Amino acid sequence: MNKKNVRKVLLMLAVAAMVMISTVSVSAATTIKRVTTANLNLREGPGTTYDRIVTIPKNTTLTLYNRNNASTWFRTKYKGVYGWVSAKYLKKSSGSSSDTSGTKQTTAVQVVLRSSAKVSTSNKVTTIKKNKKVTVQKKYNNNWYKVKYGSKTGYIQAGLFVSDKENGAVYKVTTAKVNMRSKKKIANNVITVLPDDAKVQILSESGTWFHIKYKGVKGYIKSNYVTVGEGSNESESTSYTKETLSTAVNLRSQPKVTSSTKIRTLDEGEKVTILSEYNSSWLYVRASDGTTGYIKAGNFKSDSASSQSTGITTANVNLREDRSLSSDPITVVPKNTEVTIVAAYNSGWYKVKYKGVTGYMKSGYFR
Repeated sequence: MNKKNVRKVLLMLAVAAMVMISTVSVSAATTIKRVTTANLNLREGPGTTYDRIVTIPKNTTLTLYNRNNASTWFRTKYKGVYGWVSAKYLKKSSGSSSDTSGTKQTTAVQVVLRSSAKVSTSNKVTTIKKNKKVTVQKKYNNNWYKVKYGSKTGYIQAGLFVSDKENGAVYKVTTAKVNMRSKKKIANNVITVLPDDAKVQILSESGTWFHIKYKGVKGYIKSNYVTVGEGSNESESTSYTKETLSTAVNLRSQPKVTSSTKIRTLDEGEKVTILSEYNSSWLYVRASDGTTGYIKAGNFKSDSASSQSTGITTANVNLREDRSLSSDPITVVPKNTEVTIVAAYNSGWYKVKYKGVTGYMKSGYFR
């Protein structure tokens, strides 16, 4: 074989190899289920340096929610607990194909059509309004659809169709602790920090932001921090604690003490509604005149401990390290479990003891 023919053969083999690699990549992206090929550790993060949460048995089918940049680790859920598993010990499950070619779907909220299956400031094709029909060509993993809208083809995030509605609303789940903001910009406008696995209602998508509602409070979060999932039971609660101020306190536009953040002074004896806890030092509240803002914690008449008693949980609920939904969970206490209430706080939290471990729970989950 002469040199010219050798070059042609090598070129053909290279092209064939590229096609094979491309096919494998696309095939892997169109499945959302995997089966463990061995007893597999569920870890707190994407790597062996993260602590093991539990061991998942061989031949367990898992739903994959998202992956790290190298696609070597996947985030999943096992027996109600979220964590990360190594891709080395996963295989395709039968019936996991997500080919939905030709199906029609109706948008449940305003969505962004993108040129690629990722959230970016540079890949917006157009905005599709609520209640518009699109033709689904394919579903990619658990987070994206390739669709056709009029003459345009692109990608939209999954979970935003009318068929995805739950109790008349569209929900997604946070994949990490994320700032909920009052405006679509990253600058001094944080309302609260949403915990990992918080279930939020999606109102609309705009650019790289979702307009959301969480526990009755509206705000904005970056849309790359949410995915399709079940979410924590805690996010379903929309009841709020009303408290009476024990002293005059300044209501502020941001959780910091400066002359420019002061909105007005709230009087002693005035009632406020606690909407969320920004951290252990600041609360996001609604004043009696409807004005929202931040006040320092610990300024209520009933912020004191009660005598020990017991309570029965009304749902699976997180036992946390501190009195904040952004505080890390210690464990999940099952529904209908008796716990010892060590202290009660007017900010809507109990200090409890469960199996010898002391932590904090929201007060709305007891009877």
